[in-house]
Amino acid sequence: MSMKIAVVVVTYNRLELLKENLSALLNQSYNNFDILLIDNASTDGTEEYIRSLNKDIIKYINTGNNLGGAGGFYLGIKEALRRGYDYAWLMDDDTIPYNNALESLINKMMKYNGKIAYISSLVKWTDDTICIMNKQTLLKNWENHIEFIKDNMLPIENASFVSFFLNLEDAKKVGLPQKDFFIYGDDAMDCKTKIKELREMTGMNRKDFCKFFNIPYRTVTEWELDNRHAPEYVLRLLEYYIRNEGLIKSPAEQKHAGERSSSHEKTD
Repeated sequence: MSMKIAVVVVTYNRLELLKENLSALLNQSYNNFDILLIDNASTDGTEEYIRSLNKDIIKYINTGNNLGGAGGFYLGIKEALRRGYDYAWLMDDDTIPYNNALESLINKMMKYNGKIAYISSLVKWTDDTICIMNKQTLLKNWENHIEFIKDNMLPIENASFVSFFLNLEDAKKVGLPQKDFFIYGDDAMDCKTKIKELREMTGMNRKDFCKFFNIPYRTVTEWELDNRHAPEYVLRLLEYYIRNEGLIKSPAEQKHAGERSSSHEKTD
């Protein structure tokens, strides 16, 4: 069966991560696809780099403004529909898929053609631990879907746009993502301040915070030192989880966490 697949990648000022992402995509075992690269007006040389690759399968689209993650995916899916693609594989610029990832997603989608609208991959950190911010929400009656469970799949009701394989016929039916859902652009959120604020809300020191959320200690340290920036959706998912799971501590406990963190950071 012939199918047109668009890999929609949203990027903003993270050229080094984007290079890793594109390298993984260009080495997929299934290679009959185009890449719709949605650039939220990067200023770090992203456009020049993409032009230098001279790859016909990379369709570069500069938004002209930083639309944030949701705005970027809105535009990417809209463009995929306009260009007549059948499926869209959605991801951020820091996603590094295994080389058989797309092939596996296609095989599952074809096997259950007409029964499912999308497939979401299991997302892991580079140290192979589960990325809790991208953990899918299971259907309430998931255990009743034996057909999928026997095939190492779990029925879910929502997932993040990190290796999200979408049947665009279903996108036509339900509509595009809400482009203003994540209204702030990636440059508008101070990662260093936000991640410390979220951690201190829980009353945890950095070590405990990392252990609880299964995030590598080095990664959070880099975020808090402003050496690397967490994706905006990660910060928002963390905040959503912390608030909805009742993890916010009293002001006194939060202050104590901040003091412990500050004294610890000096010895890092």
